[in-house]
Amino acid sequence: MNFLFFFISNVNGKKLSVNDTIPVVGSKTFPLLNPLESYNFDYIPFCLAPETHSSNKIKAIMELNRKHTPISIKYLNTVKNEPLCSITVTKEIYDRFTELINRQFTYKLYVGKLPVWALIGHKNSRNSTMVYTNFVFQLSYRDKHAVEISLSTTTSVEIQVGSTLQFSYSVDWYSTNKKYRQRFEKYCDYDFFLSPVRYYGLGNTFLLATLSAISVCYVLTMFVSNDFRRIEREADILDYETEFTGEKGWKVVHNDVFRPPSMRFVLSSLVGAGAQVGTMVVCFVAANLFLRLHYKRNSTMNVAFAVYAISALSCGYFSGAMYKKWQGKRWIMQLISASAVIPCFYLIYKLTVFIFAISSGIGQSIHTTPLFVGFILWILFAIPLTIFGGIFGRHYFVLGEFNARLGIIKRQIPPTPFYLQTPCLALAIGSIGWASVCYEVYYIMLSIWKYKLYFSWFFISLTVPLTGISVACSTVIAIYFRLSAENYEWQWPSFMAPAATGFFVFLECLYCAATKITKEGFVQSIFLVSSSIVMSTIVATVCGFVGFASSALFVRHIFRALKLD
Repeated sequence: MNFLFFFISNVNGKKLSVNDTIPVVGSKTFPLLNPLESYNFDYIPFCLAPETHSSNKIKAIMELNRKHTPISIKYLNTVKNEPLCSITVTKEIYDRFTELINRQFTYKLYVGKLPVWALIGHKNSRNSTMVYTNFVFQLSYRDKHAVEISLSTTTSVEIQVGSTLQFSYSVDWYSTNKKYRQRFEKYCDYDFFLSPVRYYGLGNTFLLATLSAISVCYVLTMFVSNDFRRIEREADILDYETEFTGEKGWKVVHNDVFRPPSMRFVLSSLVGAGAQVGTMVVCFVAANLFLRLHYKRNSTMNVAFAVYAISALSCGYFSGAMYKKWQGKRWIMQLISASAVIPCFYLIYKLTVFIFAISSGIGQSIHTTPLFVGFILWILFAIPLTIFGGIFGRHYFVLGEFNARLGIIKRQIPPTPFYLQTPCLALAIGSIGWASVCYEVYYIMLSIWKYKLYFSWFFISLTVPLTGISVACSTVIAIYFRLSAENYEWQWPSFMAPAATGFFVFLECLYCAATKITKEGFVQSIFLVSSSIVMSTIVATVCGFVGFASSALFVRHIFRALKLD
């Protein structure tokens, strides 16, 4: 079995001396066929040692569901059938063990910082409930490091009410030629993540990005450049004063193209949230690519917190600047609202899963402490950094000042062809964006749902910029033809059309969940749907921001070049 785990050890590691203790910590338990339904380790009625409270509060928060076991493993110390503890089976314990074994529950332990899994028990030929009572740990070592570990359960005892279960463990050590930095290779599913289809998908993404870029170059060369050459010739005749009387196309909307859009408060907040999520994605992928965070326990979560806080600068920069350009007045409230988009969405997601789990009678718990820490992080870091970024963006924005004066009276928009309306643009641009990212979405979601270790960050590091190019170029082309139809309302379509990529991603996630995942229970279905919504929302906000930003740059560029009196 290969499962996804995010908090693993440092690559270099601490060297061990003989008889140094290697802690064995219980993580969680879950049905073998449904790892999405997980419980705390103490859901199993094993006998556990008293909890050890860490003096490191941050570490304690990150490891709320872990229980220290009475198993004592010492470096290079062989143990044979060492007694652990015993329990007397009550009716409650018997019912719990029977339920867990009937559903093939598996538990996860961390030995040091390496994960292992084992079944709780099994059914024998007489359909009796058998519990594994002896745990055999086999560890490989090299250069004062524990390199590999495996766990097997050899002895099983039939469980009956009133009987006593005596648990024991054994530890064996073996030398190995495998290096310490290779200790996680056994958890990497190379056949799945490095299949030929993966390379085909990367080539498909590159092809789409190339074709999109060529299309933009063609449009700029054949249409926009010709328009500018003709305008310059006319301006020379009129002593550098451009006259648009009788003109048609994008040039006649120069007095209206920079009008504030409807619901500018909402759009600027969404643009800021998209910028923040995009910054988080780029930084997180880069950190995993160069620092190999998937090989370090707790590092992934720590980096995620840091990236979230720092990315608030980009949220404030873009949302605050655009809100000012659109002549908004409530800029402080707007910046706070933009910074609250991600926390509110995450809170709704967690509460939804929690409510459905409780209503279905499943004993899953939602830890309030990490949510509280996230709230403190938002209050103390995210909001101030968002406001700081907003102040900076309001004074030093990359788009600069708009050079066109707004007309006193809004120009009437002629009927827009159906293929240039927002739904059709969303269908076209969304499908292009989805075709660029669909392969990576497949591997990411299956790695989450099947608890596989996602290690192929090289592919996603190429897919992200290539998808951005495809989305940006296709959006620019769509906005150009929309402006050519004399429809100057480009802001919302430039965001919503590429954001439709998230809708196609959501449909793909539902298809993968229906065809690739063995479903067991209503709560698992809720988790599959909710995680699909999270993935699709991430893609939608990032693509929406990329489409809007590229369109804003394009619109500013072509209208700034006009010689207006």
